[in-house]
Amino acid sequence: MTNLYYHSGSLPIESPTYIKRDADSQLFDALKNREFCCLLESKQTGKTSLSFRTGKRLKEVGIFYLYHYMGKNSPKNSEQWYKEQIIAIIVDSLINYKIDLLNENTTLKDVSTKLEKWWEARPGSNLRKYEDFLEGHLLENIRGDIVFCIDEIGSVIEFPFSTDEFFEFIRGCHEERRSKPQYSRLTFCLIGLASIDDLIRNKNENTPSFNIGTSVTLSPFPTDLNNEKSLKTMQPLLNAGIEDISTLQEILNWTGGQPFLTQKICDLIVKKRQSTHPQFTNVEEVVISEIINNWQDDTHFTTIQTKLVGNQKKAFETLDLYKEILEKRQIEYDCRSEGQTALRLSGLVLKNEGKLKLYNRIYEQIFNPSWVKQEKAKLRLYIEEFDSWNEWEKWKETNNLDYDLQERYLLYGTKYDRVQKWRIKFNEDNGKLYEKEGNFLDRSKTFWREVKDLFSDLQINEGT
Repeated sequence: MTNLYYHSGSLPIESPTYIKRDADSQLFDALKNREFCCLLESKQTGKTSLSFRTGKRLKEVGIFYLYHYMGKNSPKNSEQWYKEQIIAIIVDSLINYKIDLLNENTTLKDVSTKLEKWWEARPGSNLRKYEDFLEGHLLENIRGDIVFCIDEIGSVIEFPFSTDEFFEFIRGCHEERRSKPQYSRLTFCLIGLASIDDLIRNKNENTPSFNIGTSVTLSPFPTDLNNEKSLKTMQPLLNAGIEDISTLQEILNWTGGQPFLTQKICDLIVKKRQSTHPQFTNVEEVVISEIINNWQDDTHFTTIQTKLVGNQKKAFETLDLYKEILEKRQIEYDCRSEGQTALRLSGLVLKNEGKLKLYNRIYEQIFNPSWVKQEKAKLRLYIEEFDSWNEWEKWKETNNLDYDLQERYLLYGTKYDRVQKWRIKFNEDNGKLYEKEGNFLDRSKTFWREVKDLFSDLQINEGT
């Protein structure tokens, strides 16, 4: 029995378990037609594997494909960042195309030294020098179409400097192709875990939206193996060791077609079958014992957790939104909602047919209502009161009640005073309460003031 499943990093270009999706043709066709592309998806959905395959196909039709991976380290300033991009372009051109873009008999050993000399001889800003290199060296030495793919572009969010000018430059390359025809041969492709709005930091009402080119979406693997087309698509996974359709179908029922989880569970099951003392009984047992019970040891899940709660200023609203999806199973998708975007990029939920839905049963069991409540309690002193107040509001609307007991859940006494001190500091730290939460605290403030006014002659406290 073979086992060819791969779930550690990107798949090798010739991997027999690579599953082709609509995004394969979408990305290739768009780049071939000189369209700027964004592939901004959650982690471990196959972005890098797709970029490598696309690069190979582009080379086969005569297009120069250059690749830069940004995930290795964080540059200290914009000069270092632009230099890293240029070095990646020079090295890729030397290795794959035997072209010396600096025209200095450059070897791999002296790329950095010769670039430093070239850089110091140029006047102007860091971006101006970057542009000079693209125009005077890249586009001059390579006369065909060029695709420059920048992977892990979301890293710029953590940079200690603004990269807004770079994205404005990319927009200019795209929009000024008529006045600068040489740029019609250069196409950028941005890949990573981010949204365009996240990438551009200093936005205001006059900042134009970055809605150029083509946004490519990576859909899950098909999950219905009773469908002939889906079965044909998933055949590589069957051939790699699982072999029987029913087992693969059960795996997909758990993963919802999430690529990393699907490959990982296939690998676990085949290894158990191949062991000296086979321990495999059924898919559910493997999923629960190996995945769900040990999720905190797997960076796939801890990355999702960090994406959800890492930004404490926005985490509460995001968790509350996720709680709503857990309860309703799906909500209407709103591309303007920062919370929905954060959820989608975490990988926990999936945009499908205008809805935001739970991605799969594994995520649902790990990031369950108890987990949500636990994480919200870490962020707020008043989570129990807020949730109860919120639930009563929903209950009243659902059951058309003509009386209101919602006030019983408002804050008062010393607890309200503690929360008020926290709120003042939260505001000083540029924190932002989302609308429902602010409403709850404002109502609590009014309620507690009215109670104190009503019983001004008495000692009022939490126990009164």
